[in-house]
Amino acid sequence: MSITVSIVDDDSGSRGATASLVRSLGLLVETFASAREFLDSGAPATTACLVTDIHMPEITGLELQGRLRVLRPDCPVIVVTGYPTPAVREMALEGGAIGFFSKPLGADFLDCLDKRIAT
Repeated sequence: MSITVSIVDDDSGSRGATASLVRSLGLLVETFASAREFLDSGAPATTACLVTDIHMPEITGLELQGRLRVLRPDCPVIVVTGYPTPAVREMALEGGAIGFFSKPLGADFLDCLDKRIAT
């Protein structure tokens, strides 16, 4: 069985860099330029984990996290941002995120993803 991680980020460079990191774990990746694109695809029903940026137009990453919780309460969400604040971190974690990471992403992000996918 193949495991697919969905990455939602409106910045193409960040989206590509995150996808490369996730692929380094041997996982399949689907990328989306917006929360709307992700929600309108079939990915919410099948993704093993959602990695979402916070600051995006139309639907923010935190709003996407909430919508996915309704559709798939069992689906883990990792929130990433280039602009971390304690308040946003708290909102993400209280909303059920399994991790909150600052860009650029590194080993701590990979460890979180690997541990969650392995369980």
